[in-house]
Amino acid sequence: MSDSTTEPEKYSIDEMMERLKPRDPSEGKGELVTRADGSQAMRVKKRKRRTKQGDSKESKRNQRLQLIQISGFVVLLVLAGLLAGIAILYANSSAYRDGLLSKAEANSGAKVSFNQFRMNPATANSNQVMLDWPAGNALSTLDVRGVVAKIAPASFLGKVFKGEEIVAANGELILQAPSAEEPTAISVSAEGIRSVDFSRYSIPLLNVFFGKAKLPDSMLEATEASLYPGTHPGRAEVRLSGGMLKLKGWPELALDRSYIKIRAGQLDFQSLRLMKPQQGNNRRGGRGHIDFSGGVKPLDAGAKHTLSASVEDFSLAYILGGDLGRFFMGDVVTNDSPDSNFLTFDPNSPDTMLLELNISNSVDSRIDISQFKFLSYLALALEDRWYELPGFESEATAMIRREGNSLMMSDIRFEQRGRMALRGSIKNKTGGGIEGQLDIGIPETTIGAASNKRLDQLFGEVREGYRWVSLDISGTSAVPADNFRELYESAENKRASDKPAISDPAAPDSFESLIDQ
Repeated sequence: MSDSTTEPEKYSIDEMMERLKPRDPSEGKGELVTRADGSQAMRVKKRKRRTKQGDSKESKRNQRLQLIQISGFVVLLVLAGLLAGIAILYANSSAYRDGLLSKAEANSGAKVSFNQFRMNPATANSNQVMLDWPAGNALSTLDVRGVVAKIAPASFLGKVFKGEEIVAANGELILQAPSAEEPTAISVSAEGIRSVDFSRYSIPLLNVFFGKAKLPDSMLEATEASLYPGTHPGRAEVRLSGGMLKLKGWPELALDRSYIKIRAGQLDFQSLRLMKPQQGNNRRGGRGHIDFSGGVKPLDAGAKHTLSASVEDFSLAYILGGDLGRFFMGDVVTNDSPDSNFLTFDPNSPDTMLLELNISNSVDSRIDISQFKFLSYLALALEDRWYELPGFESEATAMIRREGNSLMMSDIRFEQRGRMALRGSIKNKTGGGIEGQLDIGIPETTIGAASNKRLDQLFGEVREGYRWVSLDISGTSAVPADNFRELYESAENKRASDKPAISDPAAPDSFESLIDQ
């Protein structure tokens, strides 16, 4: 008798269904056999029971592991989302904002304020960020709008607010002359070096004003600025591209590019390249440029700063400006000179900014002079229209000294061999006036071959292969004047008094007769 406590066999659903399937008719038929005692019985072949219960248990075990893994992953996602939500909520809280302000102030030395600051997992955003420095700093205020910072995840809970870059849509920077009695930075409790750490800070559209008055004629307009912090504290690089430099009393200059290194409070101008602005459809504006370089210590109150100047194929007329620029045309370069080619300026007195250049004509350019009254008289007297608009290629050098609207062109040495030489100086005066002295040299052979013999009385002795006459320049840039005609008529009277018995009917008596011919 079987044990009632024996647990009955268990079958899976699949096994049960298998048993219910129709079987082969031959299956189950026995074989008639005779036992030893003579009785007969049917011997049936015992069918082996098949089961997949072991495989089913392994499958269930794997399913349970997968469910555990999926559940764990979901839990982790929920926890991560919860932590991210908490971090975002904290990052948008006043406590986090106050901490970030402290970090920004510790790194900039300025009083910092945010307007509508907010953060998400990828960026930190603010409608406006303002920085205000003390009066002892060369920086006064920086106001930037539309600020977006690409942040690292560690910025939410770490001690350093860091990331790839901070970009502002536009901004306004005001510079000031530092005061020696005032601090250069606000007093802050620093939280460590580089508690705000980004690889790049950029403003695609920045206006820089030279002075708190924000005058439109004392600014760098619409430049693209980028700041690249260095690996060591106090070091950085500033790069500027484009924009228009406007200074009172100076012609406007287009900024091509600028590269400035910052080292322990000193600005090292590697290059500050300026060009003639675009005019009309001329997109280049001019092929030449003026390049400034050198070191400036902006925190030295009351100090004057000097930058080296280099000119390459730049318009002489544009350098000279409206008063003198109409008389001289051509492209110039600077000559090597230890005592010139510099720009000196004082932040406290911007009107005293001085530019001094030693220039000569470019290789592929000549210097033309025009508009002077004596040129037309000389062309009539020599019967040669070349003298109406003479050009100088053999030699064309001069010194230019410009201090705001005040300009002087001295040590002029222009020469076109076999034609003409020019020496002297000229400067402008208040109200558009001009004054100066120019020595005009004409080759001795040209004077001797001229049909107008009175020129022999007008021009003096031979020097450097030329005969010379000295002219006083006066008038205004619009209506220049000189004394060439007076000297010509004086030479005519002198010749008549020296030779009363001889007359030359072919020689004109005056410029009126020259014009009538």
